[in-house]
Amino acid sequence: MKMIREHSSETRTVQTDTGETVIAPHFMAQGFIGAMKEIGKASDAFETAYTFGIVGAMNKLTEGMDELDSINFGIAAFRNSNGIPGPHPKVDETAIIRTRRGKGGDA
Repeated sequence: MKMIREHSSETRTVQTDTGETVIAPHFMAQGFIGAMKEIGKASDAFETAYTFGIVGAMNKLTEGMDELDSINFGIAAFRNSNGIPGPHPKVDETAIIRTRRGKGGDA
């Protein structure tokens, strides 16, 4: 397990409209939320709000991308943040399983 000082370059503090905000890797946030829940300082609702926030951020980052570009962006981001070297595998149209609720499919 890495010590906090080994992750100092992975976090940063920025000023937002609501005050200072720490930007940290997902694994740090998950660990922090889990610890806060364990000692009664965070609720399941907080964890759910965090999860919805991640979805909102991903939607903003991939805004304007088609489905495949968005999926490939997510794969590359996951691999990059976990130190998995490229080239990253690409998902193409043949890998997409469409449902009645999905765009353009009756499968």
